[in-house]
Amino acid sequence: MRRTLRQMIPSMFHRRLLLLGVVACAVFMLLLARTAMLASGESKNQAVLDCAKSLEVTKVTPTVRGRIFDRNGLVLAKDIGGYDVAISFELITEDWAIKNAQFATKFHIRYVANPAGKYFTKAEEFELYNEKLAEFNNLQSLFWYNLTDLAGVDNEIVQERKQEILKKVQRQSSLNVYWKERRLEELWGEELNWREAEFTIAEESDKFKHIVFRDINKDMQRKIQELRTEAENAWLEYKYARSKKSDDLIEKRGIYEVLSVWSGVEIQRPRQRVYKFEEQLVPMDRSTLPKPIRSNQVQEVEVGGVGLPILGIMRDVYAEDYGEGTRRKPYRDKDGNVDLKGYRSNDLIGFWGIESTMEDKLRGWRGFQTKKLGEVIETVDPIRGEDVNLTIDIFLQGRIQALLSKEYGFFKPQLWHANEVQNLPFAGSVVVLDVETSEILAAVSAPNYTLKQYRDPKTRKKLVQDQVNRPMWFRPAFLHYQPGSTVKPLLYASAVTEGQVSTGEMIYCGGVFDPKTPTRFRCWIHKMFMSKHESINGSKAIGVSCNIFFYTLGKRMGVENLVKWYKKFGIGSRPNSLITGESKGDLPRKDQYVTGTAINMGIGQGPMTWTPIQAAAAYATLARGGEYISPTFVKPEDRLDNKQVTRNIGLNQAGVMIALEGLKHVTTERDGGGRFLKYADKSKELIFNHPDLDIVGKTGTADAAAQKFIYYDDKGDVDSYGKILKDGDHGWFIALVKRKKDKHYKYVVLSVVDYGGSGRAASGPIVNQVIHAMKAEGYLGGENEGDVR
Repeated sequence: MRRTLRQMIPSMFHRRLLLLGVVACAVFMLLLARTAMLASGESKNQAVLDCAKSLEVTKVTPTVRGRIFDRNGLVLAKDIGGYDVAISFELITEDWAIKNAQFATKFHIRYVANPAGKYFTKAEEFELYNEKLAEFNNLQSLFWYNLTDLAGVDNEIVQERKQEILKKVQRQSSLNVYWKERRLEELWGEELNWREAEFTIAEESDKFKHIVFRDINKDMQRKIQELRTEAENAWLEYKYARSKKSDDLIEKRGIYEVLSVWSGVEIQRPRQRVYKFEEQLVPMDRSTLPKPIRSNQVQEVEVGGVGLPILGIMRDVYAEDYGEGTRRKPYRDKDGNVDLKGYRSNDLIGFWGIESTMEDKLRGWRGFQTKKLGEVIETVDPIRGEDVNLTIDIFLQGRIQALLSKEYGFFKPQLWHANEVQNLPFAGSVVVLDVETSEILAAVSAPNYTLKQYRDPKTRKKLVQDQVNRPMWFRPAFLHYQPGSTVKPLLYASAVTEGQVSTGEMIYCGGVFDPKTPTRFRCWIHKMFMSKHESINGSKAIGVSCNIFFYTLGKRMGVENLVKWYKKFGIGSRPNSLITGESKGDLPRKDQYVTGTAINMGIGQGPMTWTPIQAAAAYATLARGGEYISPTFVKPEDRLDNKQVTRNIGLNQAGVMIALEGLKHVTTERDGGGRFLKYADKSKELIFNHPDLDIVGKTGTADAAAQKFIYYDDKGDVDSYGKILKDGDHGWFIALVKRKKDKHYKYVVLSVVDYGGSGRAASGPIVNQVIHAMKAEGYLGGENEGDVR
């Protein structure tokens, strides 16, 4: 039938015209029938009931999103009341001026020209329309100028916001058209022209308002309300004058036309999301710093964006966030069913971090109230979202961020760094993890960004395009690095468990792994001093970081065994810490299972990488004697999956004890790789100045591919690489820390500096200062210890 109709009437326009005529006839016949029915008393009573029903008004009441707390009960994110300015889609586009110019033209012809006996030709009517269009375009431009001035923001920001709304509506419309096409094709059994499924969505109607300005001040709110009231009064006066055909009709129409633009504005009262501790002023003691920058001063450092990559922020919901093809539901589905937890335009949704991963728990249910003839007949109260408790200590997070800030002047090339370190601002990560629970107390990425910078489109663009510092990358979870020598104690404990080395075995280090290839697989001591370690046991090999010892273990284990054990420590799978953007790290592919790969993996090089969070969890596994617990940013009882992954990986306990002895050798023996800072004048000082603590750990200086400038294609994919931006080695230090009176290690404290060179010089002093920060916040016997839960 439908194909026949297309053949008879090939033009889409004429088919639509025919359809419109059929609909008009049907409506006319329906009205005639309705008029006849109203003649009877029964129909009249039904009409009264229908009219009463039409006076039912349902008002949706908003919910309150759940709060986010830190480990000490401080509120990090919560909703507060606020006011937003929402504007009709017609005013955001040029449709408002066009529609009102059409109405004004018709009014002029009817009430101004025709009473004077003037006849308008089509050309004259079009000329009049253009005059009116110019007037309304000016009114619309003046409206946006006044609104922008009231808000006190740059016009460029407002224009960008309008473009975001246009794109959002286009996406919504495109998706709705797509799904309508699919439904119609299934119903009719043939392919459609996309225009046959075209329709106007709610977001494009004059009844729907889009939020352009959020959290406005009281002066702006008052002024807009006044102008809206004036516009409403002007409309009522014009309507009255028109009904009475009064002499001042044209004057009233003119006043209304000038003020009508404000009818498309609405003040809404949503809940605003605030992040209280995102900005902090931190007092920083400089008396414990390395001697070249040490002083007795206390420096106050202002930091912003504290915890922001972990918490995340809110953004406008998009059409693709909910509805068909997604796990989230719309507020009202295509069948008219309402889901009070569902989404609709102008809602906000968690963008990244905990706001995103815990969205389903934080989001609450709307309520509603239905009135009939002014009387409340049904009320459903909103249900606020559930609260979420994090494992992080927001003040410890802020103190570490201050430590790594540009203002403090510590996190940059210093006199104790090697000459080959580039004179560029440092970038890197710090992670603090509780050994017993695998809860993450702090995870800092430097450099970072603030909420204010992110919300400003100009500065956000600069942040995104900064390829040197990469401030938008949350390094603790996103970036994955070669472990370097930090993997050696894990390998040793695994090799003892596998029977590939005995606890008392000595392995000879002659400086090179194979004398036949003396420039390949060398020990660091041979590279630097043309020396060797000679016969060495496992504990000493870890303490002095002998490469030959671990090349040997890597070869004995083989790639397949190495992959098996590194997987047990968490490499190669996402930790599910409930942070967005987690990397799983790398392990060799099957085609890389060759002897050379195994030898390289023995010292944490080759095709293997892990993130700082994975590294911290692996060291906590070693400290627990082989029990792996997946790291988390959310308290276990609040996780949606209500669990962390826990497994005993079956390590030989004698091997674990020797590995821990090796870590102690690193920080306490004169030849330990993490005991001293050395200066150009041959002087040196201890890296760790905490006589009341036991601190053991491992350095790592990992070969790294150069960081290059990236060129992107039109689709946003990597097209090619350009000049080298940074080059060198990544510097690691991973420490286990406890008070001397404690039996077991309490915390993992980790630092990695991108292209920082030696792990001892780059990250050792950072770990030391992080431990001082922990003491300042009440950990490890600090002054405020009683304040820590």
